[in-house]
Amino acid sequence: HESARFYGAWLNTQGHFSQPQSGWMWRIAAFQQCDAVPFKELPRWARQAAEAGIRSLVLNRWNTGGTGNAIPRFDPDPGLGTRDEFTKAIRQCHALGVKVAVIVNLPPARQLNEAYRTELHRYACQDRWGIPYTSVGVFEPSPLTGGFGAGERRVWLNPGHPGLRQSLVRQVRSLVGLGVDGVQFQDFFARPLDFNPGVGRTPDRASWEGGLECLRDILQSCRTVQPDFALSTDAVWDRPLELSKVCSAEARDGCALHAAFPFWQPTFTVTDDDAFTAINSALRLRARLRIAPADGQPVGGGATAMITNYLRAVLTARETLGDSLLDGELIETNAARIEGAARWSVFRAPKSGLRTAVLVNPHAEASPIQFAGFTPPVDKAVRLWSPAQGTTNISTPAMFEIPGRRVAILTEEEVADRLPVAIEPSDTARNGRVVFDLASSEDLEGWTLTGGFSVATMPGLIPKPTLNSVATGGESATGTALSPVFTVEPKFDYMEVLLQGGWSEKLNGRENLVLRIVDATSGETLLE
Repeated sequence: HESARFYGAWLNTQGHFSQPQSGWMWRIAAFQQCDAVPFKELPRWARQAAEAGIRSLVLNRWNTGGTGNAIPRFDPDPGLGTRDEFTKAIRQCHALGVKVAVIVNLPPARQLNEAYRTELHRYACQDRWGIPYTSVGVFEPSPLTGGFGAGERRVWLNPGHPGLRQSLVRQVRSLVGLGVDGVQFQDFFARPLDFNPGVGRTPDRASWEGGLECLRDILQSCRTVQPDFALSTDAVWDRPLELSKVCSAEARDGCALHAAFPFWQPTFTVTDDDAFTAINSALRLRARLRIAPADGQPVGGGATAMITNYLRAVLTARETLGDSLLDGELIETNAARIEGAARWSVFRAPKSGLRTAVLVNPHAEASPIQFAGFTPPVDKAVRLWSPAQGTTNISTPAMFEIPGRRVAILTEEEVADRLPVAIEPSDTARNGRVVFDLASSEDLEGWTLTGGFSVATMPGLIPKPTLNSVATGGESATGTALSPVFTVEPKFDYMEVLLQGGWSEKLNGRENLVLRIVDATSGETLLE
């Protein structure tokens, strides 16, 4: 991380990145993802999002091309509504103060359609023998394994090819003419080496440099229509930062790119009422939130009904304290003298110099905190805000408690007096105890992992962070995850384990996915 900071400081001197950040996609802390929502319903989604403090909709599975048809076509899906209904819905969202962006996929193309035979084959990534690069495409709606078995070879396309680049620029510019405020590009960059002579670059530059040039052309062309047009990609890579300071991929605080460029914003995902870790981490790491409820409903519906007040309060805190939390410089953690089990980040406002510390309790149990003040001390009052209790003035040294999986803010900014109180539903299960809550990489402290086990998500398959081996090791991974020793007190009658799933072809073979409860002293298996 230290070397990453040196690298980031050097690259910032090369004129690649402009600061401060002003694009709407960077400044908006959260967006509501809408999957195949009929266009007439979008204003309702926007209204509920705005009530929760969310000021952007991102439309997924809205177009005729993309992953399903495997062609780069970005026309509104007639199954969701007409083009006029699409345009009218966007205008209504704008009237509610909500921006609208769309997800654009550039997946491998099907060879078994007319578009590929007549045009797209010219843009195919090729190896040094002129053979197109392919990967297995899945027939939908087939189960994952059955889909691979019935799959086809699909061809990677290079957006750096002049012909495809012109098509993409023209199509995205047309969308902006309909009112679209931004585009989130997924699976955009092609194969690392492309020997297709039509690209006009050496193979090592064809995909990376060509893809960046395509994004640059899209951005410049669309801003002639809409000056506030913004884009993002899912590439965890420094070079797109010249074009966008946000990323749709998840990146934990161990990511070196975040250390090199503290203004870079990755994304955390909220799927249900158990998303406190994602909300807290986004605030502490200055990241964005993707609101993608597991039940496919707008925020505040069944899957997120219990967490919406907390979400609204945290988003309000980031907006109100924007001088430090958004525009401020991320400074060393020792700028705040804090003792306790919390993790924290400290931000300093660029003009006033006022400091704000965001503290997150990553554990399930409440954590006592001792705060001795900011360093160096100044003659400024310090305010403590927590979502459940609101804002109070404190004198140092101070002691307070952060509930399990919750956040607290210490700030010198006077505007903290305006922060809200979030009324949370009462917890009726106070007689329980969480032994392991594996929601982030920090929760693996003391665990012994082999074979690719990690806490991670997989877009389209595993929407929320969980302990799995698929994200890192793939479907063929084998390994173990051994927990630290824990005690089950006599007062508890049962243990509940939330298991995501998985299975083996051999019921009694070495490939079994099994959970064992083991006696820590004798090694005896108590339950399997």
